[in-house]
Amino acid sequence: MAIPEPSPFEPGLAGQILNIRSNAELVVRMFAAATDFGFGYDEASVKWLDAYIDHIRQNNWTEEELDQMVSNLGSYLGETIIRSFGGQW
Repeated sequence: MAIPEPSPFEPGLAGQILNIRSNAELVVRMFAAATDFGFGYDEASVKWLDAYIDHIRQNNWTEEELDQMVSNLGSYLGETIIRSFGGQW
């Protein structure tokens, strides 16, 4: 499975928040297409992602690919926490 491309950079705090949310949505779209249960911002999706990360951990990622993946998946996990428990960026 390809690593999602990050969103174009927008300066400032508001732009950073938009980028985080955009990256989170990219992860949801990518994995929704790869799963059969409606991947979204919920516990079942986080559990699936945890197993997926364990599965791909052994791959030989370049530093750039790994940085991009950490950023995108971190954006998704952060947005899931906010949507599930409240809070803000």
